[in-house]
Amino acid sequence: MEKLQFKIKKWFDKQEEKWLALTVRKQHQYTLYFFTAYLLISVGVIFKVWFDIDK
Repeated sequence: MEKLQFKIKKWFDKQEEKWLALTVRKQHQYTLYFFTAYLLISVGVIFKVWFDIDK
């Protein structure tokens, strides 16, 4: 179990290094993309639930 935790921590540290290596402009751009995708998925789910309830 400790090996798994170590591997996960190591992977997260590597991802953090990659993120910090990006320019602030790229970080902002990726954040907007992720937020937009999240928003679209949320609206789709809400619409689907509303559509199912309407039936």
